[in-house]
Amino acid sequence: MSRTGPTRWQAEILRRAEDIVRAQARLLAAWRAGYLTGHQDGWKAGYERAHADRDQDWSAFAKPVARELARSVGLMERRWGPGGREHFADPRPGDYPGGEYPPRQALVWLAGPPVHRHVCSDACYAYAPGAYSPAQAAEVLATLPGGYEGSQK
Repeated sequence: MSRTGPTRWQAEILRRAEDIVRAQARLLAAWRAGYLTGHQDGWKAGYERAHADRDQDWSAFAKPVARELARSVGLMERRWGPGGREHFADPRPGDYPGGEYPPRQALVWLAGPPVHRHVCSDACYAYAPGAYSPAQAAEVLATLPGGYEGSQK
């Protein structure tokens, strides 16, 4: 007598094994969902508590310090200037009032190779290198030896 399929008790064992595997999969899925939910809730509650503790501790520490600084050091005046925050953007003395810029006086720089096309004399050492008005520059150049553009020598 040949048998091609499982016997009745073998079929029952296979069916029960499949039931066990499905039950374990359901239990594992439920455990994962519960673990994740608990982890997320605990994480959120922990951070909320930490933030509340920090805010409470910071308020207890910072408020008295801020009040004392504002009173004793004049923090608001140092921060915003005279008149406080309300007048921070008001014009200050020395600010540009608007309109056209005043004409700038042109300056001539006297020093270096453009000026020193000669052997220096005592006249050269009588003047400091730097910026001069055009009239002052003409006077300086007139006293120096050598020929310069626009000079009479």
